[in-house]
Order: sequence, then structure tokens, then C-alpha cells
Amino acid sequence: MSEPPRSYKLLEELCRAQDRYAFITQRLARAGIESFNLNQGDARNTVCRFYRDEKPRTRYIKFLAAHYDTVPGAVGANDNLASVAQLLYLAEKLRQQRYQGDLAIAFLDKEELMGQTKEGHGLKDSGGYKLGDLFRKRGINTGL
Repeated sequence: MSEPPRSYKLLEELCRAQDRYAFITQRLARAGIESFNLNQGDARNTVCRFYRDEKPRTRYIKFLAAHYDTVPGAVGANDNLASVAQLLYLAEKLRQQRYQGDLAIAFLDKEELMGQTKEGHGLKDSGGYKLGDLFRKRGINTGL
């Protein structure tokens, strides 16, 4: 029987982690991967940069993202951790290859809850919209 893929072992470690945010950020730091926090309220988001600052930006930055949190009250046995493990594995491989292109990898928290407001659940209330708005406010422009 062959050995399971390394990303599967990473998934197992991630599932056992008591604090997924700490697991992700510590793993990135140990691998020497540049990342920064992009927190909003109590949501703890981390973004890895595999792109150079460019002014004016002449190419799109592609964002790959996965959320590591679970909805409060839910077991969240896997939720989206398989995607998180794959993106961690990819980040480590890109770092090993010294990749510098137009890519960012984001590990997101509370994306379901970011958009829940008393006013409703319209487009501007969605977690994705609010996260994009936060990117824009922080000067992280993925467009031309």
C-alpha cells in the first residue's frame, strides 16, 4: 500500500489542531512564507503574498482562498479544511520554488458571519463582499 499524500497528513494535523489560526500562521512562519493579518472585527484572516508591489498595478492578483472556521454550534468535522490543507501545501511548494508571480493565498475566518446583519442578506451584506471591501480599503487591489 502506498503512502498517503503529504497534503492528507497535513489535513489530519489541521483537523486535530485546537486553534486552527495558530496552526496556519505558525506553519507559514516555519516555512518562511511572508504573510500578513487582514483582520476584521474578531475575524482572523491571514494572507500570503506571492506577488510584488507594483504601482501602478499592470496585472491582476489572483486570490485563492479557503475558510478554516466553523459556524458556531456546528461540529465542523471537515467543513472546508481539505481546501485549507491543499492551499497550505501549495504555499509551501511555491515558497520552495521561490515563486513570485501574481498570486495571494488567503485563509479566512467567519466568512459566513461577516455578512449577517439586522438589515438582511443582500449582496453588500455577504461575507465575500465585505472581505473585498476590506481589501479595497487596505489598498489590496486585485484589478488594473
